[in-house]
Amino acid sequence: ADDIRRAVAKVDPDALIRDASEGWAEIPVDGDDARHVVARLSELDLPSTGFVQGDVARVGVRVFVWRADSISLFVPAYWEAFLRRRVDEESVRT
Repeated sequence: ADDIRRAVAKVDPDALIRDASEGWAEIPVDGDDARHVVARLSELDLPSTGFVQGDVARVGVRVFVWRADSISLFVPAYWEAFLRRRVDEESVRT
């Protein structure tokens, strides 16, 4: 695994490599309304880019803000269906 990380770092030093065996699922929130969707589900103060961790729809989540229109929510896999449904519901409201 370390050799893969080194190879990826040469191509993209800012790349995020996630070990899927940890039991986390990624829920992408994309589009011009991405920040608004997350704001309706959480009181977290999102950075313009970067990482924050906290409560989204009452679930502990790791939030990566890549750009204003691209946010990834990392959640324990057993919460994925619930949080994905909540994100989809809020996305429809915009």
